[in-house]
Formats: sequence, C-alpha cells, structure tokens
Amino acid sequence: MSEPLTVRDLASVLRADGLLREVVGREDAAVLGVAQDSRRVTSGDVFLAWVGSTTDAHDFVPSAVEAGAAAVAVERPVPGIHVPQLVVVDGRRAAALVAERVLGSPGATLHCAAVTGTNGKTTTAWMLRHLLAVKGPSAALGTLGVIGADGKRAAGAALTTPGPVELAHTLARLRAAGVEWVTLEASSHALDQGRLAALAFDVAVYTNLSQDHLDYHGTLEAYRNAKLRLMDQVGPGGAVVVNAADPAWAGIRHPRLIRYAVADVDVDVAVEADLVASAVRVDAGGSAFTVSWG
Repeated sequence: MSEPLTVRDLASVLRADGLLREVVGREDAAVLGVAQDSRRVTSGDVFLAWVGSTTDAHDFVPSAVEAGAAAVAVERPVPGIHVPQLVVVDGRRAAALVAERVLGSPGATLHCAAVTGTNGKTTTAWMLRHLLAVKGPSAALGTLGVIGADGKRAAGAALTTPGPVELAHTLARLRAAGVEWVTLEASSHALDQGRLAALAFDVAVYTNLSQDHLDYHGTLEAYRNAKLRLMDQVGPGGAVVVNAADPAWAGIRHPRLIRYAVADVDVDVAVEADLVASAVRVDAGGSAFTVSWG
C-alpha cells in the first residue's frame, strides 16, 4: 500500500516550480483530495485559494477548514486557522500543479494536444480527436464540453478551457475510462492564468490571431504573448504546428515546427509550408481536400 500524500509532498512540487513562499504549520499532514470551491470541500481535502477578478477566495478559507480541509494553498497567510498553509506566489498556477499531483498525475500519463487561436479551436480539436482515434482511445475538451472515446458528449464546462481542478478531475476520469489521447482547446485566458500549467503537450496547434479579448488582455501584443505561452509547455520531442499564412506566428522557432497553409487561398506562403491543403471543396455534406506533405 502506498504512503498517503502529505503537505510535504505538495510543498516539494510547488518548490520545484518556484511557487512556494513558505509552509505554515505541519508538513506531515495527510491530503486526500482537492477543492477550489469551499462548498464542495470534504474531509482531507486541500483547499485552493487565490485572488480572482471579482472574488477573493481567501475569504472562504475558514469555511473550507470548518468543512474538513486538511490544508490550504493560499497567496497570503490566513490568520486564525489550525491547518497547514502552503503560501504560494501564484495561486492559479499552484492550483494546477496541486490538483494534478493530488489526483494521481493524470495529465502526465495521457498524450495531450492543445489548440489555440482566435478562431477554429473547436473544429480543430474535434477533428484531431477523430484522427487520433486511429492511435488509441481519444477525447476532446472545449467549448462544447467533453467528448469521450465513444464520441458522445458528457457534461461540459462553461469555459473554453476548464479551471485547474475541474481539468484535473476530467483528465483523471478520462484516464480511468481508458482514454490515451486528449485534445483540448487552450484559451488565452487559461494560458494567462496558468490553468494548464501542470501539462506537457505532445502537440501545440496555432490557428489564427485577430483582435479579440482585448477587454481582458488590453493589447493585441499581450493577447498574442498569452497564446505563445502554450509553446513553452510542449514537452521534449513534441511539435508546434502553425498557420503559415498568419504573420502573428512568423517569429515562432521550435525544433519541430510544422507550417501549414491552404494552396488556393494562401498562395504566397503555400510554397513555404510543410503541409498544404489544395483542391478544397465545401458543400452541405462537409468538406474535402487534398493534403500534400513536404
């Protein structure tokens, strides 16, 4: 029987990522689960709190402890509570790493592909799920919810990319169901907030970039930079796939960079692309095209 997970184990994960400021209290306390909603805390959970855009979850730490939380991960120490506190630099990023560890590292045992861009994320993710099914049971996560290996849609999240705890729970369920490949939509919000921080991707796909979400990011450059963070999470041997026709990605450099284009539309760049679609035909029954590689 394996040893129970402890606060010390979580502190080690956070310290390795440069997120841990200090541990207040005992490090040998056992941790059985994870929650970011104080109303869903059960005995033995670690409760995750950070300052959000509209809510400061530190206000709910006492309620979480009263509900049975064995420890809390916070961005500042909360006075008057008796459980260990993992004080971190970035609560959202810490939440992703803690949830992944507590739930048995599902992301590390799955092959993961991510799609980002202003348009086309959902369609691309769905198509990738279908294509990857040739390699093994595959699923997709995104705007339309969770599509399992059976092609059926389960209950989905309200966000394009789920929060860190929901994402870890979803990946754990998919792994338990025998899924081997997961394709997910990576929104700029999720990348900026570190919701995907615990994952190393086999493939990162970039569609296009146009003015969107500037109410959140402020500038197009900040929006682009958020998207580019995905590339930093591509694991060893992974690939980055970019739209050769979009100048936003012109400066991307990666050991396994694959550029794609549509010959009938992207005339100027198609000759420089690695992957080219031509003879594109679209009708009420779907679309068809010829793919050339190299």
